[in-house]
Amino acid sequence: MDFQLEEARLRKALDRIAHQKIIVTEPEKPTPFAFPIMIDRTREKLTSEKLEDRIRKMRIAYR
Repeated sequence: MDFQLEEARLRKALDRIAHQKIIVTEPEKPTPFAFPIMIDRTREKLTSEKLEDRIRKMRIAYR
């Protein structure tokens, strides 16, 4: 079990995370990590517009 989970490395990683300073920011525009979430949200909206067109508009709006 110790070999499979590498318990020592996992404990060290969790210890480092526990002692790091958390910085909360509010970016002016969506970050690259937010883009896939935004795309998923737009898929749920009913519209006659193609998904590719909506993505293109979002990219232009958030440049």
